[in-house]
Amino acid sequence: MSSQLSEQWVKVEDLYLDPNNPRFADITDSPLRIPSSKITESSVQEVALERILQDRFEVRQLKYSILKIGFLPVDRLVVTPISGHDGKYVVIEGNRRLAAVKDLLRDRDSGEIDIPEAVLSSITEIPVLVIAEADEQRRTDIAKVYQGIRHISGIRPFGPYQQAELVHSMLER
Repeated sequence: MSSQLSEQWVKVEDLYLDPNNPRFADITDSPLRIPSSKITESSVQEVALERILQDRFEVRQLKYSILKIGFLPVDRLVVTPISGHDGKYVVIEGNRRLAAVKDLLRDRDSGEIDIPEAVLSSITEIPVLVIAEADEQRRTDIAKVYQGIRHISGIRPFGPYQQAELVHSMLER
């Protein structure tokens, strides 16, 4: 499956939040199904950003971490091309990180914060992995596999001893 991924650097303005993000599914809400043809509409993106900025998704903590140390390119966003919009991508994996970046840039544009130049350069163009599959349905299927791997099986955290050892070595440096 990794052969279906291509690494690219993409400007933030060419990255779109997924308005159908599975994270938005809630027992009290019926899931929205926004057609892919509407993903790039500003009103759709505004609603998606406001939804993911809700406290329950803990984007605020991520936002201030990025403001302090910049965007870490280690954990790439996974995106798919938006049909009919060359060079535009919807984020399949990494919507919280993209929302944090977009909210930081929005705060900067409104004059609420200053972003250090080193941080700003790390968030204006972001490294992504593009699902390089021509067929849209096949791209969707591949995206579901990545989401499942990431959010169902997840990354196995270090144990307490390994965490302590890492913090200790960081403090010594």
